[in-house]
Amino acid sequence: MCIGAPTSGVKIRGTMLRATFAQKPSAGTQVCGMLAWMVFVPSLMWLPRCSGYGKAAYKVSEAHNVYVALGFCYYNYRNFNSTLYLQDPCIRMTCYAKNKTVRIVSCEPPEPGCHWSHLDQRFPDCCRTECHPLPPPQTTCHYRDTVLQNGETLVMSRPCVSLYCVAGNLTIIPCASG
Repeated sequence: MCIGAPTSGVKIRGTMLRATFAQKPSAGTQVCGMLAWMVFVPSLMWLPRCSGYGKAAYKVSEAHNVYVALGFCYYNYRNFNSTLYLQDPCIRMTCYAKNKTVRIVSCEPPEPGCHWSHLDQRFPDCCRTECHPLPPPQTTCHYRDTVLQNGETLVMSRPCVSLYCVAGNLTIIPCASG
């Protein structure tokens, strides 16, 4: 069982992560600690990244039984044996040759009122979004020179119609002739 971690720090996204020991670790403990950090640090890269405006959201899918030759995955007209970063479209593909699998991580569609703001950058930065407030919903309706408030009903004689305003949508029903 590994106990301990390296005594030096690692800087990730501007934050210094540091582990210390109460006593000097043995050489075996240092190696185990380094192995633990080699697993721990890359796992931090999977944490969501946020821009100043909107968050980045990812979707993960896998392609199974891909063609593999000499340790290279052949997928979507590309040969690669590790991780491939693409800008257009903004995705990351990782080859797992032993499993004949490619993991594809791409951007989730932006939420309403948002758009991708860094498409010129490499994955995952190209998934960051910028959001603008949505305009308030329309609550009035207009018919010729008449303004109806939300929920208002009006019956007009010339032309003979009934007007209904619901959430900015005007419904016009002609009067029954008779």
